Amino acid sequence: ANRLSWSKTWIRETHDVCQNERVIMERERTRPPTHPGKILQRQYLDPLHMTVEQLSQDTGVAVEEWQKLLVGDVGLNIQTAVALAQRFQTTWQLWANLQKSYDDFYTQ
Repeated sequence: ANRLSWSKTWIRETHDVCQNERVIMERERTRPPTHPGKILQRQYLDPLHMTVEQLSQDTGVAVEEWQKLLVGDVGLNIQTAVALAQRFQTTWQLWANLQKSYDDFYTQ
């Protein structure tokens, strides 16, 4: 019950924080959103020459979970969003917004 409550709060906060940016992005979008796993690979792991094993070790998230994310088989969840935010000094909202934009586009 506590985890579900936290998830609902996370979703509500993400929606509130990102609502205006999402509306602007949707109006200006000329291509489908990129999966967060590809963004992670291209903008974070590749430039740092970081392996999935290193990411797993740094974050405590299983290698298999990162591998599935990178190929687009799964999306981000609260655990991976927080782990990425801590590892790369971003916010979990950044990662949540990327996932939400991707999900919204492909569920319409």
